[in-house]
Amino acid sequence: EEEKRLLYVGMTRAKRFLFLTHAGKRTIRNRPFALSRSPFLDAIEKSLVELHQAKMKKIAPEDRQMGLF
Repeated sequence: EEEKRLLYVGMTRAKRFLFLTHAGKRTIRNRPFALSRSPFLDAIEKSLVELHQAKMKKIAPEDRQMGLF
């Protein structure tokens, strides 16, 4: 219930555009994890949604974030 309220507050404060993103996969400790879409995204009226596929680029080793430990 709290998550719904936070999403609603964020959506109602958008002035012109609201961009909602979803990561299909994440890497945590060098292990890939597939992620499912939030049910909140599927609850948005389809006529209000415009989908775009992000273009992924390979990250060069020198551009990667350094580990802390």
